[in-house]
Amino acid sequence: MKLQVGVKALIQNDKGQFLFLKRDSGEADIWDVPGSHLDSDEELTLIEFLTETVRKQTNLQISDNPGMAATQDIVDRKAGVHEIRLTYEAGMSGVLKTAKDIVAFKWLHADKALNLKTDPYLQAVLQHFAATEQARIKQ
Repeated sequence: MKLQVGVKALIQNDKGQFLFLKRDSGEADIWDVPGSHLDSDEELTLIEFLTETVRKQTNLQISDNPGMAATQDIVDRKAGVHEIRLTYEAGMSGVLKTAKDIVAFKWLHADKALNLKTDPYLQAVLQHFAATEQARIKQ
């Protein structure tokens, strides 16, 4: 089984919305957040790799100290992959300009993003953030 480390970024704008991307990957209508898989021979730290990946995918600079939003252990026996996914929450600066393989993007609050078609692991992270948003609103 191949072990992968996935790093993702929940990038939040000044309106509290998160950035979602749709890649030209053949998977119809699947939305995701910026990120990628780290190779075992990568010389960058996780945060350096994530920062570079976000810059390549979106032209945005993430905040210097992104916070850990979720750690997930994902096993896909059919594909022969065991992924450890680390999702960070980060602010950003710069002007959004997506890479050529990005066919669409949206800025949404977590509760609205629950309506997007995403993988179940991102959906779980969004559910947590949506619940947190609702708790803040009620206070």
